[in-house]
Amino acid sequence: MNNPKNILITGTSSGIGRYAVEILTARGHFVFAGCRQPQDAEEIKKINSDKIQPIIIDVTNDESIRRAKEEIAKSGRPLDVLFNNAGLALGGPLETLKIDDIKKLYEVNFFGYVRMIQNFLPLLRLSQGRIINISSISGLFTIPFTIPYSTSKHAVEALADGLRRELRAQKIKVVLIEPGSIKTPIWKKSANWWGEVIKLSPETLSYYQPAITNFIKLFRSKSAHASELSKLKNALIRAVEKSNPRARYQAYFTNRLTALLVKFLPVKFLDWLFGRLLN
Repeated sequence: MNNPKNILITGTSSGIGRYAVEILTARGHFVFAGCRQPQDAEEIKKINSDKIQPIIIDVTNDESIRRAKEEIAKSGRPLDVLFNNAGLALGGPLETLKIDDIKKLYEVNFFGYVRMIQNFLPLLRLSQGRIINISSISGLFTIPFTIPYSTSKHAVEALADGLRRELRAQKIKVVLIEPGSIKTPIWKKSANWWGEVIKLSPETLSYYQPAITNFIKLFRSKSAHASELSKLKNALIRAVEKSNPRARYQAYFTNRLTALLVKFLPVKFLDWLFGRLLN
């Protein structure tokens, strides 16, 4: 690696965050690995002790972010990349979801990104660095029964587009990675929402049948056959290392195809397609 970078990644205890640490440190980059729990920080350090400095950080807590910023500034390493990855998932018929649960999801998936960007932009400005945001293919179209998650990713898409244009003159690049169905613990770590859905009153549940039952079956099938994290390898490397990266990386062929179809197919056809899948 001719030009190793110093990278702050949030949510590195598992899933995409941990995989990004493994891939990027193996290529010679140095990673400030953001974790919420001290035990996770100790575990992540084992991947490559010379190339990793664990950072305790909670993206929903301003004081936690401030302390992390001070720790990175004191390290003597210029920050080249802010990699926003921490996220939650939530699903179910919208009318049945608790507002507090939706707010919690947005605090991590959207406002967490905003907090990190606002706090770390001064360091990125010094290095003319870049911001990488993990979005989702769900940020391009809204999937029934995952409205909070999908809309939070739509917000991340808009955030990246606006920020890329705001920071263009400052030579700070903004990149999106849009994974599809990937084998990560995000849905298992979130509420077991299909169990909660089944507990709904029969009257409420009946309004969403057979779509909700079919969706749960489809979701479980997709989870069982999700793509391996290795599918993201090239997107991660290019987002970090390319001197002139794309605005978006869909990561693999089926995602690129989905993004293309969503862009050009009529809305009525997409609505019909979801109807066929669920009903």
